[in-house]
Amino acid sequence: IIYIGIDVDDANFHGCALEPSTGEALDFKCRPTVKGLIRQVNKVQKAFPGHQVTLCYEATYIGNTLKCDLHAHNIACDVVAPSSIPQVRGKKIKTDRIDAAQLARFYANGLLTTVSIPDEEQEMDRDLLRSRNKIQDIQSDLRRHIHGLLRRNNRHFKLETDHKAHWTGPHYRWL
Repeated sequence: IIYIGIDVDDANFHGCALEPSTGEALDFKCRPTVKGLIRQVNKVQKAFPGHQVTLCYEATYIGNTLKCDLHAHNIACDVVAPSSIPQVRGKKIKTDRIDAAQLARFYANGLLTTVSIPDEEQEMDRDLLRSRNKIQDIQSDLRRHIHGLLRRNNRHFKLETDHKAHWTGPHYRWL
C-alpha cells in the first residue's frame, strides 16, 4: 500500500506518497481540484506499479466533498481528525510539503483517527441546523442594531410604555 498525505489549502494541494517498507517518498503539488489530484494519484500509481493507493487529508473547510469525489473515481480516501495528528516536538519549521509528508508517515503507521462521514440525511440535517443558526445570528445582530439606533435617538420602549420586555407583540407594534 502507498500512503498519501494531502495538505489541502486554497492555493494548492501538496501531497506526499510514502512506500512504508522502503521509506521511499514522492512529493507532489497540484492545483486544488479533484482533477488535478487524480492526475497526481495516477502518476504515483505509475511510479509504484502493483501497489494499492490510499489517501488522507485533515478535516478542513472542504469537509467531505473531496473524499466523496475521490471515492467516485475509485480512490480510497480518509478524512483525519485534526486533533489526532501527533505534534512533533522541537520542529518549528512548518510548510505544506512537510505537513503532507508527516501526514503520510503518521497515516502509514496507523497513528491517525479518521472522521466518520455523515450519510446524506445527516448532512442535510446539519445544513439545516447551520442555516437556522446563521439566521438566528443575523436576527440577533439586527435586533442589537435596531436597539442601538433607538437609544441613539433617545427612544426607550420600556420607559415610554411600562412594558418590561423587548421583542414582544407590544414592542413590535411600538416599533
